[in-house]
Amino acid sequence: RSEAFGGLKGVIARRADRAFERTGEAGRAALPRVFSHLVTVQDDGTATRRRTDKARWAGDAAAETLIAEFTKQDSRLLVVGPDRRPTVEVAHEALLREWPLLWDWIKDRREALRLRDRIVAESKAWAEQGQPAFLLWKHERLAPARALLEEADLLEPLARDSQVADFLTPEADRLLAELAHGGTDHTRREDIGRRLSEIGDPRPGVGVKNGVPDLLWRPIPAGEVTIEVHGRFAVAPFHLAAYPVTYAQYQTFLDAEDGYTSITWWDGLLHEPKSGLQLRRYGPQLRRYANHPADRVIWYDAIAFCRWLSYRLGFEVRLPDEWEWQWAAQSAHADFVYPWGPEWREGVANTWEAGIGRTTAVGMYPEGRNLQDVYDLAGTVWEWCRSGYDPRNTMPEYGMGHGGSWNGDQDSARADHRHMRFDPND
Repeated sequence: RSEAFGGLKGVIARRADRAFERTGEAGRAALPRVFSHLVTVQDDGTATRRRTDKARWAGDAAAETLIAEFTKQDSRLLVVGPDRRPTVEVAHEALLREWPLLWDWIKDRREALRLRDRIVAESKAWAEQGQPAFLLWKHERLAPARALLEEADLLEPLARDSQVADFLTPEADRLLAELAHGGTDHTRREDIGRRLSEIGDPRPGVGVKNGVPDLLWRPIPAGEVTIEVHGRFAVAPFHLAAYPVTYAQYQTFLDAEDGYTSITWWDGLLHEPKSGLQLRRYGPQLRRYANHPADRVIWYDAIAFCRWLSYRLGFEVRLPDEWEWQWAAQSAHADFVYPWGPEWREGVANTWEAGIGRTTAVGMYPEGRNLQDVYDLAGTVWEWCRSGYDPRNTMPEYGMGHGGSWNGDQDSARADHRHMRFDPND
């Protein structure tokens, strides 16, 4: 009997090798796409066959070729059901054990195959119960699961099922989609921002890349604005960062060996840093979340940060002039008072009216962004400009704050509002 069994093993392996060779290079690459749907792994690690609708491979010529070769009379390794809705399954489970190439493939993916089946089952239960949020996997569980499936070439086939794809959507993507749909209350926006900080905010323009702030630049067209008392100012085209500088981004300046403590960036600025000087002269960041706007940054420090960043990026980065900032806050529209239009809108900015009483992560109010996709030009934190009360003075005795903040009302968030009580050293 052992000889007969050994002979059967050899026959199966030889048949599989011949059929596999006939599929050509494209067919051989299709093995994961075919057998990932024909194999399931039990809790004890045993691989068993699984029946699947043949329609799953419709339009996948390489996979259809592999199935055809494995069902030929001289192969008989797969069976295609004759029903009006044909199915495909392994003819005998010995193939899963006795064909070395397939056995190795299963061995390397055993855990991922079990995970795949668990996700399919849980996504079905989630859909049947009306897709409640509490049944979705959190980032801490979902991210490593997605990584394991991708490594095993199982993620892409799973994602072809729209129900499973929805279940597998990364938590950060779900949170950002919730913001984009609108209607989210202020408290929930604050919660979303904190959660994104905890799990890693994936948005370009918010974080750090290779030790340097990863800023996302938005083009602002030319125009003209009126600044009270000082008259009209022409605005040349320029670029503005999509988000306020975040805590994580500003911290790179504080941490860099050539950053805050280097005298290189402080020429002509007051309070040049000296050895042993405590960083952030007015205390640490109040809201220490990576994706929150940098706070407690004085004007001189902001100028030094821009000089350092210019050196690191290889092009000039500076604070916007007041006329530039105002034009961007008007969405480059002469009749706009706020980034979104001429009238105040409830629920689209973190101002005193929101009732949060502190900063939120940058970009939590996408409905309040300007038409050039620059966020938080109204509310959240006051923003420095390069000039002072006299817009032509680039070394101001009193700096100008713009955009309002979490503790400023809707009037202070107007594009043309000028807050003249900021000491550049405060």
